[in-house]
Amino acid sequence: MNREFAPVCPEDYPVENLETLPTPRPLFFFDKLEANRNTLLRETGGPDNLRLMAKTVKSPDLLRMYVDAGVTRFKASSVAEAEKAVIPAGAKDILISYPLLGPYISNYLDLCERFPEVRLSTLVPNRECADALSNEAQKHSHGADVFLDIDPYMHRTGVGFGEALYRLAETVQFLPGLRIVGLHAYDGHIHHDNPYALDLYAENLLRQLDQAVSELEKRGIRVEEVVTSSSITFAAASAAYQRRFPAYRWKHTVSPGTCVLWDSNHNDLQPGHFEYAMAVAARVVDVIDRDGEQIITTDAGVKMGLSPDIGPVHVTAFEGYAAFGGSERHGTFVWLGHDRATWKPLDSSLRKSVGDVVLLFPRHVCTTLNQYDYGYMVRNGRIAEKISIAGRDG
Repeated sequence: MNREFAPVCPEDYPVENLETLPTPRPLFFFDKLEANRNTLLRETGGPDNLRLMAKTVKSPDLLRMYVDAGVTRFKASSVAEAEKAVIPAGAKDILISYPLLGPYISNYLDLCERFPEVRLSTLVPNRECADALSNEAQKHSHGADVFLDIDPYMHRTGVGFGEALYRLAETVQFLPGLRIVGLHAYDGHIHHDNPYALDLYAENLLRQLDQAVSELEKRGIRVEEVVTSSSITFAAASAAYQRRFPAYRWKHTVSPGTCVLWDSNHNDLQPGHFEYAMAVAARVVDVIDRDGEQIITTDAGVKMGLSPDIGPVHVTAFEGYAAFGGSERHGTFVWLGHDRATWKPLDSSLRKSVGDVVLLFPRHVCTTLNQYDYGYMVRNGRIAEKISIAGRDG
């Protein structure tokens, strides 16, 4: 889906001395980050209802903005991400939302022992992971708090609703060293652009979860928290829960992540829901002119640049160009000569030259940011500080 043909207004993303930056390089816009945080907290009903997914951000500097706003619960996609990005941000409750096997089990238990002030938990999607975690936990002084992973028809990890879930719960309940603290149901497969459809989906999902919690309680298994939702579904799920509270007696948190920075893949589905808070600064390294046609080549390709899993960028902060293609270290744009939204002719003086630095907005911000060790914060149009990006390995 590619609905957004108009470039971002350059006046909304001013950066002084842009030409001095090493490129390609992520830039974070403080005012947009704050706006996204405020929207997220408003639509979830406050920091206590949010378990922010750190995978998108991977930066203790950016995650600390949420800790400062009162968010205590986070999700991490790996032990390394929890250790290097989330704990340094000041988080006090971290769910590692990925099945742990092999050496990662010991790494997780070691992390629990090294940071006793942080409540760490992990996912259990099947009997095999539960057995391996239990066996290793018995060798450590620290047991493991676990969330049972439910597959809400995404078909990636977890068990289905009903007897499969209850069998797993009863198995885990009696495994030494493990304590069930919650349920986890991530629905990243829901990419619907109709808000009414999202509302119906969320109502149905929460009803199923409520039935599961009630049945588990009958079997002597108490559920402290139920974690749901992606950056597309979290608002609908939060609203559906509030409509039924306090009939739903269990704690509900949502775990969006992309909405911290936002990307055009999500904006195609929910235009304007959040602000683009990260751009990649890229430098024009060549210009090809053929019979009056112009193609510019930037140093932001898919290997070092933008969205290696989705394809060429289609949202930029410069006018008159459209994505033409790309490779590992190159991204190309063709001069159209008109505004992409209005078809109004544009003066050729807007054409870019070798050495110019332009701003590109990724289609998939998660895979883009994961390519970089650091970026820069932009405050009031000025590059203010270096931003660490951590936990990329493991």
